[in-house]
Amino acid sequence: MKIDAIIQLLLFTLIPTVMMRRAFKKMSEVERNQFKKELTKKSVLSTYGLIALSILILLIERIFDIVFLKIISGLLFSIGIVVHSIFTWLKVQSKIKALIGITLGIVGLIIYLWSLWKIY
Repeated sequence: MKIDAIIQLLLFTLIPTVMMRRAFKKMSEVERNQFKKELTKKSVLSTYGLIALSILILLIERIFDIVFLKIISGLLFSIGIVVHSIFTWLKVQSKIKALIGITLGIVGLIIYLWSLWKIY
């Protein structure tokens, strides 16, 4: 096992978790319920959830050196970007803003997939 990959996984998961927990504790009860409602929406889970899961799987892949996890990570990230693009197109009233967001998402997807196979 690789110690630097384990430390990177712990840092990338523990620091945001601790910071979000502290912010959640400072919220009022109404804000907590609103946050829970927003976080459990299908659109959030199917976009940002898949992207976060793909990054987590990629960090785990560096520990165990299983190439199949890298492929799963790329697929989940791709699905998350595509679903996010669809939700963006359906929800935004200005289609120009939607096209800009979708274009940035596709560019991000291309960069992510390129770096996935070149760097690791």
